[in-house]
Amino acid sequence: MNQIELHKQIDALLAKDPAEVKPGEVSALISVNEDVKQWFYHKADERWLSWLWEKGFLNAIKTPELNYLVKVAGKEPKKIVDIMLVVPISAEN
Repeated sequence: MNQIELHKQIDALLAKDPAEVKPGEVSALISVNEDVKQWFYHKADERWLSWLWEKGFLNAIKTPELNYLVKVAGKEPKKIVDIMLVVPISAEN
């Protein structure tokens, strides 16, 4: 599957209500390559914040996740602060 098709799959997945999406669907897509992962976090909106946090997708915050948190911080500042206070900081993250 090429990158354009993968991006379309992510767009379709993100158009759904997060409650209807299984974590395995997201994991399978974002594990294909770094570009797909970056696209997912770039396109995800604030509706996905709680779901991503509850499902463990924000347990290790690297560049795509950090960019996502910065993007939604204006709309969900309290949740972002709560997440940042809980996520451990390490050299690899």
